[in-house]
Amino acid sequence: MPFAGATREGDARISRPDGDGRFVAGTFQVDWTARIAKPVSIVLASTGQLASRPLLATAEIGLGGPGFGRAYDYAERTGDIGIMGSAELRADTGGVLRGVIDRTQFYGFVDGGTVDNLRGGVGGGTLASTGAGLRAGTGKLDGMIEVALPLNQDRFDTGDRSPRISLRLSRAF
Repeated sequence: MPFAGATREGDARISRPDGDGRFVAGTFQVDWTARIAKPVSIVLASTGQLASRPLLATAEIGLGGPGFGRAYDYAERTGDIGIMGSAELRADTGGVLRGVIDRTQFYGFVDGGTVDNLRGGVGGGTLASTGAGLRAGTGKLDGMIEVALPLNQDRFDTGDRSPRISLRLSRAF
């Protein structure tokens, strides 16, 4: 949109040399969960973006991190356009000790995607990963431990394909 003060291509303060604040972009996000058997379910998820021209950095789609490309850093690859997907197989195993751990869930996943930049911009690419983890909780407190393995690219932070171990703890208010 041509608003007064919008960042334009060539502006000295621009976040990308070929980016422009005037663009049209469309995004989608979908996830679907189905129970296969009593304790087992599958979750399929996807997200994507299309853009009319090179975007400013804050409008780009990022691949890598807890949503898609779990073995990689957050937004390890970025682009103007992209598509990502994941499949997760879950097994709810119930509680371990009532009042201590009320719910547990083991899971395995595969995820990945591809992002690209218009006009030959840099930063795009394809990432894929697989892994497994355990989610557990009691009351309003939830925790997770996950091991994710890079499948097709080295991790930026380590320069190799070593596994990423993630721990998360959250509380609902």
